[in-house]
Amino acid sequence: MTSKDKVASATIAANLHRSDLGSVDGFLTGSGPIDGGPDVAVVLGDLKGLRNATKLRIGLTGMSWRWNVDTAGTRSVCRSAWVERANRPKAVSDSIDKALKDEPEGRRVHVRDSVIAALAAKKCKRQAVPSRYQAEFDEHVVYGRIWQYGGTLEFGRQDLGYADSTAVAFRKKVTNPLAVTVGGGVYLPDLRVLLASSIRAEHSFETGPARDHCLPLGGTAVLQCRKVPLGEPNAESPVLWTVEARWFTNADFGLDPRVTVDLAGKRGVGVEFPILARQGPDAGFHGAVVLGWRSKPSDPSANDRLFVALRVGVTFGALIGL
Repeated sequence: MTSKDKVASATIAANLHRSDLGSVDGFLTGSGPIDGGPDVAVVLGDLKGLRNATKLRIGLTGMSWRWNVDTAGTRSVCRSAWVERANRPKAVSDSIDKALKDEPEGRRVHVRDSVIAALAAKKCKRQAVPSRYQAEFDEHVVYGRIWQYGGTLEFGRQDLGYADSTAVAFRKKVTNPLAVTVGGGVYLPDLRVLLASSIRAEHSFETGPARDHCLPLGGTAVLQCRKVPLGEPNAESPVLWTVEARWFTNADFGLDPRVTVDLAGKRGVGVEFPILARQGPDAGFHGAVVLGWRSKPSDPSANDRLFVALRVGVTFGALIGL
């Protein structure tokens, strides 16, 4: 379960196919705004609708990766590195210490080298050697390219309140927005760069900016006031094309510049430059500072085409493997 951009989500995912050359996963996500007030709307440069709808999202994601490894070469790098105690990861160091515990001094070097060779056959990974050895490790690996693809279908429900000036009443319209997204990309491991693109078609509903409106209550002189848009929600059918280039500068930070264009012309162009931050060893890149620009403001009376957003993702709950 996650909470991000004023929206809470819960996801169930399952692996549908896995092999040495890739995998296919399916998922089902239910999400909705954390609160239902008129200020829930978050308008960012991705130009997406359905952000504030309660919705179900079903999709498939896939990955294909072909690489070549000179196993003997990578193991030789690990053996060379692990000869020095300071270069050993804790699991390797503990295994060697345990093996040497009862050995006499004259046999320690021989036993140590034998244990290191055995461990190199099982635990030799790039991240298990210090950074100064990683370039040598990479000489024995052709990392190739990781191809990614996927598609999603979203179905939502929104209860949109508005002020009807003709009938002089507050009304609510129940809408059912839809969205279909397909996309793909390629990750270049040597450069730590992901190049991706997607097309998203929506049938969504937009309202004007929320304002304080006061209407007579039941034909009396008493006024009932609410902060709602004026006028009924309008149906829109944008087609959003997004391209991005995500670069992981290291294990903790990344950059994700992306551009979104509404091919239908209604929402214009959006540009975002998120600076990604990892929130723990297993939490992923949920946090970001986003610099953004839109060709059209979210509100005709607002000067918010250029914006800065703080994206905070909080992961909670449990992952259950079946």
